[in-house]
Amino acid sequence: MSELNLTHSNGNKVKLTTPDTLAASKTFKLPGADGSSGQVLTTNGSGALSFSSISSGIVLAMGYSSDASDSSTTVNGTTLYAGSTLAMTRVSATSKYILRIGAQIYRPTTSSRGYLRYQVKVNSGSYNTTPGDSSRYRWYVGDETHENYREVTMTYLSPGSVGDTLTFQVGYENTVSQDDRFRWQIIQATEVTSLTVS
Repeated sequence: MSELNLTHSNGNKVKLTTPDTLAASKTFKLPGADGSSGQVLTTNGSGALSFSSISSGIVLAMGYSSDASDSSTTVNGTTLYAGSTLAMTRVSATSKYILRIGAQIYRPTTSSRGYLRYQVKVNSGSYNTTPGDSSRYRWYVGDETHENYREVTMTYLSPGSVGDTLTFQVGYENTVSQDDRFRWQIIQATEVTSLTVS
């Protein structure tokens, strides 16, 4: 069995050896340039080696709110953000987020609509109250005059940088004084590699 010795200036060696068994001759062509940080050496199956990024699964990270950190308040003719926040550290610059939000709703009147919303800030920046198309951050909850529990799913699709801290917070919007009483929180945020919204 042959080996190639690479000798360090201190006398230590790195050895490359042939396999224990080899049915035919093999040729491996090294890449012509360095890869990026975190990439791995891969083969095309015909002896050509190159640096490639590791493929990720669909779900990159998940975060949860504490059940004890929700909020209860009355909203009249305004948009109010309050209660628990959920912070996530971005794993991929091009990932998307799926937000699952729970709310206990009591509407004593039926004038106008109510909407669950969310806002988000990146690192120490200001909160963005309109993060994308309104269908992704604003959800109609109806004109019911009774108490009920709702869970809605919203999305955050904007790209960023790996390591960004995204802080999500839930809000509620109505346009008239109707004494809507809400208790809400973000239950779960999931970072995913891809997401199709139609």
